[in-house]
Amino acid sequence: MLDAYAQSLKHLKREDEYVRIILKILAKLIRDHAVVERQPPDSSTRLLNFHYDLNVTGNYLSSILATSESFNVEQSAPLNDYFDRVQLAKHIYHSSDHDGFGLYLSLRSLLPEEFPAQSVRIKIVSTGSDQRSELWLNADDTQLIRPGRTRIALVSKVQLHEI
Repeated sequence: MLDAYAQSLKHLKREDEYVRIILKILAKLIRDHAVVERQPPDSSTRLLNFHYDLNVTGNYLSSILATSESFNVEQSAPLNDYFDRVQLAKHIYHSSDHDGFGLYLSLRSLLPEEFPAQSVRIKIVSTGSDQRSELWLNADDTQLIRPGRTRIALVSKVQLHEI
């Protein structure tokens, strides 16, 4: 049902709504696939005609990537719908070529196809003091996210401003 609605949105050139609906469809397919994968191999539920088709979800992913290239605003979606086992390294590393440090982000993509992530960033927020401070770490360039485990170097660059 959602698929037919998404296709009509695409035909009507309502691209922002189309991408939003396809993201919902992908998240649902991934959740359904996870439920089936948790079943024992000999379970009769695994033998049912299951609608998680890697080719179809790959087409969805390719389609929304192509459609969203022309967007002026970001389209956000919950990280845990498409990734799991998201971890930050316990130790930082210091950069030798600039003033700053980095952390490694590790995550497992549940999507069936690789895709380029033009921007990967995290925000670290202090929790221990009354004064809130935050620090952003970014990947230096486009990252290729593959199905399964991906490790991404995120860096913080300190910029000095003369007064």
